[in-house]
Amino acid sequence: MPLAHVRNNDDSLAVDIGRLVDKALVTYGVPVTVEQVEELVDILYPRVIRMRRVAWRTHVVELGRQAAAAGVEIKPEAIRPYPRKALFDAIADVSRLSPDSSKLHVMMLDEDSKKRVMQSVSPDFSNRMDSAVKARVAGELGRRLSRHVVDAGRSAVADAAHNGTARFKSGRPARAGYARVLSGRESCAFCTMLASRGAVYSEDTVIRRSDGRRYHDGCDCIPVLVVDGKPWEGQKEADALYAHWREQTWAGDKPSPAQFRKWAEFISSGGLNTTKYSPFGGK
Repeated sequence: MPLAHVRNNDDSLAVDIGRLVDKALVTYGVPVTVEQVEELVDILYPRVIRMRRVAWRTHVVELGRQAAAAGVEIKPEAIRPYPRKALFDAIADVSRLSPDSSKLHVMMLDEDSKKRVMQSVSPDFSNRMDSAVKARVAGELGRRLSRHVVDAGRSAVADAAHNGTARFKSGRPARAGYARVLSGRESCAFCTMLASRGAVYSEDTVIRRSDGRRYHDGCDCIPVLVVDGKPWEGQKEADALYAHWREQTWAGDKPSPAQFRKWAEFISSGGLNTTKYSPFGGK
């Protein structure tokens, strides 16, 4: 199973969960009470669980292929639990159920002028069935739950890489880690920064390891297995990215202050065509 199949499967799951969320909100509206959130959880939870199993299985199969290519055997971990509360919290957060939540910025059609105008609103009983409000919440929730779904597969790679089971055929332990690779589509400053770091091993600092496990809503990066001393998919691109990182955020042989700010400005200015720094070649 080539890595491209994992990317395509992750994309397909993101589309599926997005459609599921959109259909649910079109039918039932944006939940504005705890009871309505619970009802939406009842509808979505079984499908989210099934999709997570698909993501986990797809990434684990690809993990086995990558391990074999590196000449090692590795034991994957069981899929991580996904409690109902995780789904409840995601829905409640995106629906702005908390009193101190930020408002939604939605494009509304003014009936008098017939002009599109941006309005800031809080979902409530008066607008929970409004098409613009439903569309905005559905988009955000779809991206949030896509991350929750695909995370089952991403975590499988990170957990296996760090569980100490990697062995060469001789039985000798292998030093294993994982690296984030870009999808080949447009990638943000945060993702390109992490992709430039290359492999993350179990003995790396807690900060670096936890950063490596972070994926934002809408992120389509993919983790790959890395066996120390063996080539890995995306290595060439990661090395090239790191060269740019050093060029933009280091002064001589030392990191400059506010490295990420400088990197974000560099990326947002169009200084780097991020689609070229992917093992998929921008396809």
